[in-house]
Amino acid sequence: MGWLSRLGFLAVVAMTVLIVVGADSQLGAHDGATGIVKERQQGMVAFKKAMKTWKLALDEPQGPTPETIGEISTQLSSHAGARLLGLYPENGPTKHTDASPRIWTEWAEFERLANALEARALALATVDIDKSVLRSEFKAIGGLCKACHESFRER
Repeated sequence: MGWLSRLGFLAVVAMTVLIVVGADSQLGAHDGATGIVKERQQGMVAFKKAMKTWKLALDEPQGPTPETIGEISTQLSSHAGARLLGLYPENGPTKHTDASPRIWTEWAEFERLANALEARALALATVDIDKSVLRSEFKAIGGLCKACHESFRER
């Protein structure tokens, strides 16, 4: 292999390393999170998992069972309302997080969304196990997640 070929090969290797390292550092502010920030992240992961379970159950021909909806309701509500609000203390950590400072300057709206999310999640356990109703509730809860993330998450 000539020196020009080796140089080209090394350039490709160097670029690959830069891309991988750069991509890894872009994975988000979550890398290295501990304490309350890690708790928030774990809660969001559990919430996302429950929503995915719900979506998959809705896509099944027979739809979700009452037991599945009850479990989803419990999972979602346990990561909303006062529990969620407690994970955002005043003057809380600002490292390793996507939380926007707007959470604290617009606390009333953040609190309204967290409490609405909890109320919808708890009410889910009492709705008819009808796919159209469950799809509507899925969209409503997803809409609350979206509203909160658009207003209070930095990316």
